[in-house]
Amino acid sequence: MFKQLALTAVLGSSLLATAARSQEDPTAPPVNTDSTVTTTTTTTNSDYEVDKRRDQGWNAPWGLIFQFNNILVNGSFLSAYQGLGVAGAFMLSEEFQIRGGVSLSRSHSPAQTTETTVETAGNAVKTYAYSAGQTSSGSLTLRSDALYRLTRNKVAPYVGAGAYLAFSHARQTTDDDVTVQDVVTSIRNRANALTFGLRGLVGAEWRLHPNFAVFAEYNVTLDVIQYSDFDNRTTVTSTTTGETTATSTRAERNTPAWMNLNSALNQGASLGLMVLF
Repeated sequence: MFKQLALTAVLGSSLLATAARSQEDPTAPPVNTDSTVTTTTTTTNSDYEVDKRRDQGWNAPWGLIFQFNNILVNGSFLSAYQGLGVAGAFMLSEEFQIRGGVSLSRSHSPAQTTETTVETAGNAVKTYAYSAGQTSSGSLTLRSDALYRLTRNKVAPYVGAGAYLAFSHARQTTDDDVTVQDVVTSIRNRANALTFGLRGLVGAEWRLHPNFAVFAEYNVTLDVIQYSDFDNRTTVTSTTTGETTATSTRAERNTPAWMNLNSALNQGASLGLMVLF
């Protein structure tokens, strides 16, 4: 009796297991519990990235330009680029650059009268010294160049062409009525100078850092026109004899000059410095 009950239990368990397997998805793939996870690590060479940026040409939107000095001659490390007050560059592409600068100045120094009093035994004697000075002066310089970079290497040659304009003005207007008693010396001086020219240049640049480059260049300048003029007038009016007499002296000149050509090393014993942003 006991053996029959055990046999019946075993057969029932087998039937239940067979029914459960028949309800599983026959298309499901077998589960692999021994999976392997692979991790890929990418490393970046920072030196390579720096060199890559340096080899991309003028890859910054704009930059400021300065000039390294020959410190043995000038005594200072940096100065304005080629005498300009401020200079900068705008990059239109990795190979094309527009560079320009401006310098503007004005000064005013009016005439000065110095009075000196010497007192001797109760007597005061006054003397006067008159300094005419330069009443006013000013200057304006504009320069613009278009540059084309020939390669994208760290050390790269470039060529370019540009134009420049320079203007200066000086005026002196004074009346000296103290130096000589009863004598008035009037000065009316004026001087102007204007230069317009073109230039071509060739240079080399070393991109020593993604944000810094040094360069040197030759240029050939052609002063298309140089014009200068001055008009100096001096009038001496005297009333020492009781009568008014006036003596006037005038000197004037205007000089136009055309097509003066010059070739020179632009920076001389110095190098240009461009800071890129």
